[in-house]
Amino acid sequence: MKVLSKILGILILLGLVMAVAAFFMGLDIAGLRGFFNDDEAYGEMLTETLSDDIHTIEMDVETRSIVVHVVESSDITVTYYAHESRDTWTFDVVDNIYTVTQKEKVGFFNFLNYKFVSEDIKTVHLYIPADVVYTMNLETSIGAVRVEFDEVITFDDLTLSSNTGSVYVENVIVETLHATTDTGYVMIKEVESEGVIVADSDTGSLSLTDVVAESFELDSDTGSITLTDRKSVV
Repeated sequence: MKVLSKILGILILLGLVMAVAAFFMGLDIAGLRGFFNDDEAYGEMLTETLSDDIHTIEMDVETRSIVVHVVESSDITVTYYAHESRDTWTFDVVDNIYTVTQKEKVGFFNFLNYKFVSEDIKTVHLYIPADVVYTMNLETSIGAVRVEFDEVITFDDLTLSSNTGSVYVENVIVETLHATTDTGYVMIKEVESEGVIVADSDTGSLSLTDVVAESFELDSDTGSITLTDRKSVV
């Protein structure tokens, strides 16, 4: 543990030295911000469009937030950014299941990279037809999962998971809902389930407002659980 702390201290010190050196070389605050920004390594936004007959969508990403949108279209569209050397994206359809995966190579020298990436770059957007009822399994290791709509959208089953981000669900009718995170919040609002609503967080809080379900399974090891305006399916 002491060795790790020393390494982190050295890395932080090196970052400060680099910032000071860049400032005295003539960079202003805006220039410093650009110096530490790594957005250009991700290039232009990429788009993947699918017109197949799909009823299940599975997305597993390592370093992206996931945002779901509904559109008046018959196609499923995914927009994303890919790092020029570290990212691997795959898109596949098997047995009417659309699978999207993102893997990121992690090397030792990545820890020496002081550059940050904008939230827009680190977010993958999933656009689905408004008139199709899907089963979705969306999972990310680092990032949030957002399935939030202005109007009510119907799904079969929703499984949403984040290791180090929060999960948000709003205005959804669903057969069953599973929303889990290790270190983030779970926020569920205006959701109706004919089955069970499962919400779980190891170190974050759970907040459920205006929810209807046959049953609830709620668990948080170190956070609070707030359940407001709950109703049970008769």
